[in-house]
Amino acid sequence: MKIHGVGRDEFLRKAGRGEVLPVYLFIGDGPVITPLVNKLLDILLPSRAREMNLEVIPRESYSDGAVIEALGTMPFFGQRKVVLLRDPPFLAASKGKAGVRGKSSSGKAQGVDSAGSGEQTLLSRLKKGLDPRRFVLVIQTCTADRRSRAYKQLAALGAVTDLEVKASDRRGARDAFREVARKWVSSAGKAISPQALEFLFARVGQDFYSLETEISKLLSGIGDRDTIELADVERLVATGRDHELYELTGAIDKKDLKSCVMEFRHLLAQGVHPIAVFQIVASYIQRLILVKDALEGIKGALPPGSVSYQAFQKNLLPSMKRYWGDPPPSVLKGIHPYVVYKMFQTAGSFDKSFLLSVLQDMVETDLALKGGSRAADMVLESLILRIVHG
Repeated sequence: MKIHGVGRDEFLRKAGRGEVLPVYLFIGDGPVITPLVNKLLDILLPSRAREMNLEVIPRESYSDGAVIEALGTMPFFGQRKVVLLRDPPFLAASKGKAGVRGKSSSGKAQGVDSAGSGEQTLLSRLKKGLDPRRFVLVIQTCTADRRSRAYKQLAALGAVTDLEVKASDRRGARDAFREVARKWVSSAGKAISPQALEFLFARVGQDFYSLETEISKLLSGIGDRDTIELADVERLVATGRDHELYELTGAIDKKDLKSCVMEFRHLLAQGVHPIAVFQIVASYIQRLILVKDALEGIKGALPPGSVSYQAFQKNLLPSMKRYWGDPPPSVLKGIHPYVVYKMFQTAGSFDKSFLLSVLQDMVETDLALKGGSRAADMVLESLILRIVHG
C-alpha cells in the first residue's frame, strides 16, 4: 500500500488547514477507502453545503462531458463544489493497446488511450487548472491501471491514496489487514490483541468487506471490555462460508433485492448447492417466525430501536429462551445471540401471517428444486423475490 505525495492521513490534515488540492484519487476496497473519502468530504463541504454542492457521478453515468459540465457548473452561494466519480471506466486495468472503452460527451465509445478520447478531454480540462477554492475532483475506484496515462497525470495533479491489495501480495495483504483492523478498533476506543488479530485474518482473509462486519460484531460482543481477545474472535467470527450465508440473510433483512440476488449468485458461483441455499433461507424464515412469536408473547418487550446488543443479550434474550422452552426448537439450537439480535431488529419489517404463508409455499419450492422442470436458480430467485417484496 502506498500514498503518493502525502502521508496516510497528512492529506486530511493539510486539507483541514486549507491546503486543498484540485484532485484526490482513492484506490481500494470500499470499506477501506470510503471512510477516508467521507472524512475528506466533511472537510471540503460542511454538512449544510453538502446537498447543494456535491455531485456524485457513478460508473454507469460516466462520460467526459458529464464530468466537464459538472466542473463547469458554479457552486451555490460562492462556496466550493466537489465532484465525486465512483469507479470511472477510464481507470480500469486496460487490455491491449486500446485500453478500456469509455463514452465521449456524444455517447460514442472511445478507446481511452487514443487521441481525443474521453479521459484525455477530461485531463486536458484539468491541466488547464482547477481552483480548489471553487472546484475539487474526488475519484474513488476499486482498482486502477497504474501504467495508464490517465493514472500518471492524475497523480501529478493531486494526491493518490493507493490501498489496493493484490491477491498475490500475501504479506502486503496481512500488513494492510492489520493496519485497517487496528484503526477501526481504535476508532471505537478499543484494542485488539495480536493473537486475536492473527486469528481474525485467518478467518476473514483479504476480504475487507467481511472485516468491517466482523469488527462491528466484535465491538458489540465485548461490551464494556477494552480489548478484543482471541476467545472473542473464536466465539463471534464465522468462517468464510458462514459469512457468505450470513450476507444473504442480511440482505433479506434489509429487503434489498439487488443485494439478495448478488449474494445468492455469489454463493452458487462458490459451489454452494441450491438446496443448501434453500435450507438456509428456510431456517431463516422459521427462526424469524419464532422470534416474532416470542416477542408477541413476552410482556413489556421493548421495540428494536431502543435496545442495544448488550441490553438484548442481558435482559430480553433470557426471556425469549424461557418462552421457547428447554430444549429450544431444533432450528434455534446453536444459533449465536448476535444472529438472534439481528432478527429481533428485523422482526417488525415482516408480518407473521405472511411469513407463515411463505413457509407453507416452501413445500412446493422444495419439490421444484428436487424434481421440477424449472432451473434451480430461477426457483430460488422467485422465492427470494416473494420474501423481499411480499
